[in-house]
Amino acid sequence: MKFLIIRANPRLNGATNALADAFVSGLDSIGATYTQFFLASKNVKDCLGCYACVSSKSRHCVHKDDFSDILKTLQASDILVVFSPLYFYTMSGLLKRFFERMFPYIKTTDFNGKKFLAITAASNRHGRIFEGLNKTYALIAEDLKFDFLAHIKRGEGVYITRPMAKSKQVSEVLEAMQFSAIELCRTQKISPETIEKIEQYLSDSDEAFEYNSQLYWQRLMSTNTDERKLSFDEILNALATSYLQQEKPQEIVIKFTLEDVNSSKLLQIKNNSAVILDNENLPENVSVKTNLKTLQGFLNGKVKVMEAIFTGNIRIGGDITIFTKFNRLFDLKAVAKKLS
Repeated sequence: MKFLIIRANPRLNGATNALADAFVSGLDSIGATYTQFFLASKNVKDCLGCYACVSSKSRHCVHKDDFSDILKTLQASDILVVFSPLYFYTMSGLLKRFFERMFPYIKTTDFNGKKFLAITAASNRHGRIFEGLNKTYALIAEDLKFDFLAHIKRGEGVYITRPMAKSKQVSEVLEAMQFSAIELCRTQKISPETIEKIEQYLSDSDEAFEYNSQLYWQRLMSTNTDERKLSFDEILNALATSYLQQEKPQEIVIKFTLEDVNSSKLLQIKNNSAVILDNENLPENVSVKTNLKTLQGFLNGKVKVMEAIFTGNIRIGGDITIFTKFNRLFDLKAVAKKLS
Protein backbone atom coordinates (compact mmCIF):
# COMPACT_ATOMS: atom_id res chain seq x y z
CA MET A 1 0.00 0.00 0.00
CA LYS A 2 1.41 3.36 -1.09
CA PHE A 3 0.54 6.45 0.92
CA LEU A 4 0.40 10.06 -0.21
CA ILE A 5 0.56 12.29 2.85
CA ILE A 6 -0.28 15.96 2.46
CA ARG A 7 0.58 18.33 5.27
CA ALA A 8 -1.47 21.50 4.89
CA ASN A 9 -0.33 23.33 8.02
CA PRO A 10 1.44 26.69 7.61
CA ARG A 11 3.15 26.41 11.03
CA LEU A 12 5.70 23.70 11.77
CA ASN A 13 5.41 23.73 15.56
CA GLY A 14 1.69 23.19 16.00
CA ALA A 15 -0.62 20.31 16.82
CA THR A 16 -1.19 19.38 13.15
CA ASN A 17 2.49 18.67 12.63
CA ALA A 18 2.70 16.68 15.87
CA LEU A 19 -0.14 14.43 14.73
CA ALA A 20 1.40 14.02 11.26
CA ASP A 21 4.80 13.19 12.76
CA ALA A 22 3.19 10.47 14.90
CA PHE A 23 1.37 8.98 11.91
CA VAL A 24 4.53 8.96 9.78
CA SER A 25 6.51 7.34 12.60
CA GLY A 26 3.94 4.54 12.58
CA LEU A 27 4.49 4.03 8.85
CA ASP A 28 8.25 4.08 9.36
CA SER A 29 8.03 1.45 12.11
CA ILE A 30 6.69 -1.14 9.68
CA GLY A 31 8.56 -0.01 6.56
CA ALA A 32 5.48 1.30 4.72
CA THR A 33 5.89 3.16 1.43
CA TYR A 34 4.85 6.79 1.44
CA THR A 35 5.48 10.17 -0.11
CA GLN A 36 4.67 13.37 1.72
CA PHE A 37 4.28 16.94 0.58
CA PHE A 38 4.42 20.04 2.77
CA LEU A 39 2.06 22.39 0.97
CA ALA A 40 3.49 25.43 2.75
CA SER A 41 6.73 24.92 0.83
CA LYS A 42 5.08 24.07 -2.51
CA ASN A 43 4.00 26.36 -5.31
CA VAL A 44 0.35 25.46 -5.84
CA LYS A 45 -1.53 28.34 -7.43
CA ASP A 46 -5.18 29.24 -7.01
CA CYS A 47 -7.76 27.86 -9.40
CA LEU A 48 -8.74 30.60 -11.86
CA GLY A 49 -12.16 29.17 -12.69
CA CYS A 50 -11.26 29.38 -16.38
CA TYR A 51 -12.50 25.83 -17.19
CA ALA A 52 -9.48 25.17 -19.42
CA CYS A 53 -8.94 21.89 -17.57
CA VAL A 54 -12.40 20.54 -18.43
CA SER A 55 -12.55 21.86 -21.97
CA SER A 56 -9.84 19.50 -23.21
CA LYS A 57 -9.39 15.74 -23.00
CA SER A 58 -6.04 16.11 -21.26
CA ARG A 59 -7.59 18.00 -18.33
CA HIS A 60 -4.32 19.89 -18.00
CA CYS A 61 -4.35 23.08 -15.94
CA VAL A 62 -3.05 26.35 -17.38
CA HIS A 63 -0.83 26.69 -14.31
CA LYS A 64 2.64 25.16 -14.46
CA ASP A 65 3.47 24.57 -10.82
CA ASP A 66 4.02 21.87 -8.19
CA PHE A 67 0.45 20.57 -8.32
CA SER A 68 1.26 18.35 -11.29
CA ASP A 69 3.88 16.45 -9.24
CA ILE A 70 1.44 15.98 -6.36
CA LEU A 71 -1.26 14.78 -8.77
CA LYS A 72 1.06 12.22 -10.35
CA THR A 73 1.97 10.92 -6.90
CA LEU A 74 -1.71 10.65 -5.98
CA GLN A 75 -2.44 8.70 -9.16
CA ALA A 76 0.30 6.22 -8.21
CA SER A 77 -0.82 5.92 -4.57
CA ASP A 78 -3.42 3.76 -2.87
CA ILE A 79 -4.40 6.12 -0.08
CA LEU A 80 -4.52 9.88 0.38
CA VAL A 81 -4.00 11.18 3.93
CA VAL A 82 -4.45 14.90 4.54
CA PHE A 83 -3.48 16.77 7.71
CA SER A 84 -4.88 20.25 8.21
CA PRO A 85 -5.53 22.69 11.02
CA LEU A 86 -9.10 23.90 11.43
CA TYR A 87 -9.23 27.50 10.23
CA PHE A 88 -12.54 29.35 10.54
CA TYR A 89 -14.56 26.10 10.65
CA THR A 90 -12.93 24.56 7.59
CA MET A 91 -9.63 23.26 6.19
CA SER A 92 -6.62 25.53 5.79
CA GLY A 93 -6.32 27.70 2.71
CA LEU A 94 -3.37 25.56 1.59
CA LEU A 95 -5.53 22.42 1.47
CA LYS A 96 -8.52 24.17 -0.06
CA ARG A 97 -6.30 25.40 -2.89
CA PHE A 98 -5.18 21.80 -3.47
CA PHE A 99 -8.72 20.44 -3.65
CA GLU A 100 -9.88 23.29 -5.89
CA ARG A 101 -7.28 22.17 -8.43
CA MET A 102 -8.90 18.70 -8.36
CA PHE A 103 -11.95 20.18 -10.09
CA PRO A 104 -11.55 18.35 -13.45
CA TYR A 105 -11.70 15.00 -11.66
CA ILE A 106 -15.13 15.49 -10.10
CA LYS A 107 -17.55 12.69 -11.08
CA THR A 108 -14.78 10.80 -12.89
CA THR A 109 -13.40 7.36 -12.07
CA ASP A 110 -9.73 8.36 -11.90
CA PHE A 111 -9.53 7.84 -8.16
CA ASN A 112 -12.19 5.18 -7.84
CA GLY A 113 -11.28 2.85 -4.98
CA LYS A 114 -8.45 4.96 -3.61
CA LYS A 115 -8.80 5.42 0.10
CA PHE A 116 -9.07 8.84 1.74
CA LEU A 117 -8.30 9.74 5.35
CA ALA A 118 -8.54 13.24 6.81
CA ILE A 119 -7.07 14.40 10.13
CA THR A 120 -7.86 17.83 11.53
CA ALA A 121 -6.34 19.62 14.51
CA ALA A 122 -8.13 22.47 16.23
CA SER A 123 -7.35 24.75 19.15
CA ASN A 124 -10.90 24.52 20.50
CA ARG A 125 -12.72 21.51 21.94
CA HIS A 126 -14.67 18.95 19.93
CA GLY A 127 -18.25 19.59 18.88
CA ARG A 128 -19.95 21.80 16.35
CA ILE A 129 -16.70 23.44 15.18
CA PHE A 130 -16.03 20.39 12.98
CA GLU A 131 -19.55 20.03 11.53
CA GLY A 132 -18.93 22.01 8.35
CA LEU A 133 -15.68 20.24 7.54
CA ASN A 134 -17.26 16.83 8.19
CA LYS A 135 -19.73 17.53 5.37
CA THR A 136 -17.07 19.01 3.10
CA TYR A 137 -14.81 15.97 3.32
CA ALA A 138 -17.75 13.62 2.78
CA LEU A 139 -18.75 15.51 -0.40
CA ILE A 140 -15.16 15.59 -1.66
CA ALA A 141 -14.87 11.83 -1.17
CA GLU A 142 -18.22 11.19 -2.85
CA ASP A 143 -17.57 13.31 -5.92
CA LEU A 144 -13.96 12.17 -6.42
CA LYS A 145 -15.00 8.52 -5.87
CA PHE A 146 -12.69 8.04 -2.90
CA ASP A 147 -13.31 5.31 -0.36
CA PHE A 148 -13.71 7.65 2.64
CA LEU A 149 -12.19 6.00 5.70
CA ALA A 150 -12.68 8.64 8.38
CA HIS A 151 -12.35 12.23 9.42
CA ILE A 152 -10.34 12.15 12.65
CA LYS A 153 -10.80 15.29 14.72
CA ARG A 154 -8.31 16.30 17.40
CA GLY A 155 -9.36 19.35 19.40
CA GLU A 156 -7.64 21.02 22.38
CA GLY A 157 -4.50 21.63 20.36
CA VAL A 158 -2.97 23.74 23.13
CA TYR A 159 -2.33 20.54 25.06
CA ILE A 160 -0.74 18.72 22.10
CA THR A 161 1.91 21.45 21.87
CA ARG A 162 2.46 21.51 25.64
CA PRO A 163 4.54 18.44 26.55
CA MET A 164 4.61 19.36 30.26
CA ALA A 165 0.81 19.44 30.62
CA LYS A 166 -1.54 16.47 30.29
CA SER A 167 1.56 14.50 29.30
CA LYS A 168 0.04 11.06 29.92
CA GLN A 169 -3.10 11.75 27.90
CA VAL A 170 -1.15 13.47 25.12
CA SER A 171 1.18 10.47 24.91
CA GLU A 172 -1.87 8.22 24.57
CA VAL A 173 -3.21 10.40 21.75
CA LEU A 174 0.08 10.40 19.84
CA GLU A 175 0.60 6.68 20.39
CA ALA A 176 -2.92 6.04 19.05
CA MET A 177 -2.14 8.26 16.06
CA GLN A 178 0.99 6.23 15.44
CA PHE A 179 -0.91 2.96 15.78
CA SER A 180 -3.61 4.17 13.36
CA ALA A 181 -1.02 4.12 10.57
CA ILE A 182 0.04 0.58 11.48
CA GLU A 183 -3.57 -0.55 11.76
CA LEU A 184 -4.41 0.99 8.41
CA CYS A 185 -1.58 -0.89 6.71
CA ARG A 186 -2.63 -4.19 8.27
CA THR A 187 -6.42 -4.02 8.01
CA GLN A 188 -7.13 -1.32 5.39
CA LYS A 189 -9.12 0.63 8.00
CA ILE A 190 -8.90 2.36 11.36
CA SER A 191 -10.99 0.93 14.17
CA PRO A 192 -13.50 3.03 16.12
CA GLU A 193 -11.51 2.24 19.27
CA THR A 194 -8.35 3.81 17.83
CA ILE A 195 -10.23 6.88 16.64
CA GLU A 196 -11.81 7.24 20.08
CA LYS A 197 -8.36 7.26 21.70
CA ILE A 198 -7.15 9.94 19.30
CA GLU A 199 -10.23 12.09 19.84
CA GLN A 200 -10.46 11.66 23.62
CA TYR A 201 -11.05 14.78 25.73
CA LEU A 202 -7.97 16.08 27.50
CA SER A 203 -9.68 18.67 29.69
CA ASP A 204 -11.73 17.73 32.71
CA SER A 205 -14.40 20.27 31.73
CA ASP A 206 -15.21 23.10 29.35
CA GLU A 207 -14.33 25.56 32.11
CA ALA A 208 -10.91 23.99 32.70
CA PHE A 209 -10.15 24.07 29.00
CA GLU A 210 -11.29 27.69 28.68
CA TYR A 211 -9.01 28.73 31.54
CA ASN A 212 -5.95 26.95 30.16
CA SER A 213 -6.66 28.14 26.64
CA GLN A 214 -6.82 31.78 27.72
CA LEU A 215 -3.61 31.37 29.69
CA TYR A 216 -1.92 29.88 26.63
CA TRP A 217 -2.87 32.77 24.35
CA GLN A 218 -2.04 35.43 26.92
CA ARG A 219 1.44 34.06 27.37
CA LEU A 220 1.91 33.55 23.66
CA MET A 221 0.92 37.13 22.87
CA SER A 222 3.11 38.57 25.62
CA THR A 223 6.33 37.31 24.06
CA ASN A 224 8.82 40.15 23.77
CA THR A 225 9.24 41.33 20.17
CA ASP A 226 11.54 44.34 20.67
CA GLU A 227 14.98 42.80 20.37
CA ARG A 228 17.84 42.71 17.93
CA LYS A 229 17.48 39.76 15.57
CA LEU A 230 20.56 37.55 15.36
CA SER A 231 21.43 34.65 13.11
CA PHE A 232 21.37 31.00 14.15
CA ASP A 233 25.18 30.88 14.02
CA GLU A 234 25.58 34.02 16.15
CA ILE A 235 23.29 32.63 18.85
CA LEU A 236 24.92 29.19 19.03
CA ASN A 237 28.42 30.66 18.92
CA ALA A 238 27.52 32.82 21.92
CA LEU A 239 26.40 29.67 23.72
CA ALA A 240 29.43 27.57 22.75
CA THR A 241 31.95 30.24 23.74
CA SER A 242 30.28 30.52 27.17
CA TYR A 243 30.74 26.86 28.03
CA LEU A 244 31.77 26.28 31.64
CA GLN A 245 34.49 23.68 32.07
CA GLN A 246 33.34 20.79 34.26
CA GLU A 247 35.18 18.87 36.96
CA LYS A 248 33.76 15.67 35.52
CA PRO A 249 33.31 16.52 31.85
CA GLN A 250 30.73 14.58 29.85
CA GLU A 251 30.52 14.00 26.13
CA ILE A 252 27.19 15.50 25.07
CA VAL A 253 25.58 16.27 21.72
CA ILE A 254 22.73 18.80 21.69
CA LYS A 255 20.71 19.17 18.51
CA PHE A 256 19.07 22.55 17.92
CA THR A 257 16.37 22.74 15.26
CA LEU A 258 14.87 26.06 14.17
CA GLU A 259 11.63 25.15 12.45
CA ASP A 260 10.94 28.65 11.12
CA VAL A 261 14.16 28.66 9.08
CA ASN A 262 14.25 24.88 8.48
CA SER A 263 17.76 24.48 9.88
CA SER A 264 19.45 22.15 12.38
CA LYS A 265 22.85 22.36 14.03
CA LEU A 266 24.67 20.29 16.62
CA LEU A 267 26.48 21.61 19.67
CA GLN A 268 29.01 19.03 20.80
CA ILE A 269 30.60 19.07 24.24
CA LYS A 270 33.80 17.02 24.12
CA ASN A 271 37.18 17.23 25.81
CA ASN A 272 35.75 19.94 28.10
CA SER A 273 34.96 22.33 25.26
CA ALA A 274 31.95 23.11 23.11
CA VAL A 275 31.90 23.36 19.31
CA ILE A 276 29.19 23.90 16.71
CA LEU A 277 28.86 21.24 14.01
CA ASP A 278 27.00 21.43 10.70
CA ASN A 279 25.44 18.37 9.08
CA GLU A 280 27.30 15.88 11.26
CA ASN A 281 25.70 12.45 11.53
CA LEU A 282 26.02 12.16 15.30
CA PRO A 283 23.28 10.85 17.59
CA GLU A 284 22.08 13.60 19.90
CA ASN A 285 21.55 13.21 23.64
CA VAL A 286 18.93 15.95 23.74
CA SER A 287 17.07 17.86 21.04
CA VAL A 288 15.68 21.39 21.24
CA LYS A 289 13.05 22.35 18.67
CA THR A 290 12.05 25.99 18.61
CA ASN A 291 12.24 29.11 16.45
CA LEU A 292 14.91 31.78 16.07
CA LYS A 293 13.12 34.39 18.13
CA THR A 294 12.36 32.06 21.04
CA LEU A 295 15.90 30.63 21.12
CA GLN A 296 17.35 34.11 21.29
CA GLY A 297 14.85 35.14 23.96
CA PHE A 298 15.52 32.04 26.04
CA LEU A 299 19.29 32.54 26.03
CA ASN A 300 19.19 36.28 26.74
CA GLY A 301 16.73 35.77 29.59
CA LYS A 302 13.76 37.54 27.99
CA VAL A 303 11.71 34.38 27.45
CA LYS A 304 10.77 32.21 30.42
CA VAL A 305 11.55 28.57 29.68
CA MET A 306 8.46 27.08 31.29
CA GLU A 307 6.18 29.51 29.48
CA ALA A 308 7.88 28.70 26.17
CA ILE A 309 7.38 24.99 26.82
CA PHE A 310 3.82 25.65 27.96
CA THR A 311 2.99 27.41 24.67
CA GLY A 312 4.84 24.85 22.56
CA ASN A 313 7.49 27.34 21.42
CA ILE A 314 10.18 25.06 22.86
CA ARG A 315 9.94 21.28 22.57
CA ILE A 316 12.50 19.04 24.23
CA GLY A 317 13.34 15.49 23.18
CA GLY A 318 15.76 12.92 24.54
CA ASP A 319 17.43 13.42 27.91
CA ILE A 320 15.53 16.40 29.30
CA THR A 321 17.81 16.53 32.37
CA ILE A 322 20.59 17.90 30.15
CA PHE A 323 18.35 20.78 29.17
CA THR A 324 17.57 21.51 32.81
CA LYS A 325 21.33 21.75 33.52
CA PHE A 326 22.04 24.42 30.90
CA ASN A 327 22.86 26.96 33.62
CA ARG A 328 25.60 24.61 34.89
CA LEU A 329 26.98 23.84 31.45
CA PHE A 330 26.97 27.41 30.14
CA ASP A 331 27.44 30.88 31.60
CA LEU A 332 23.98 32.11 30.62
CA LYS A 333 24.67 35.60 31.97
CA ALA A 334 27.61 35.86 29.59
CA VAL A 335 25.44 34.52 26.77
CA ALA A 336 22.75 37.15 27.50
CA LYS A 337 25.40 39.90 27.44
CA LYS A 338 26.71 38.70 24.07
CA LEU A 339 23.20 38.61 22.62
CA SER A 340 22.10 41.99 23.97
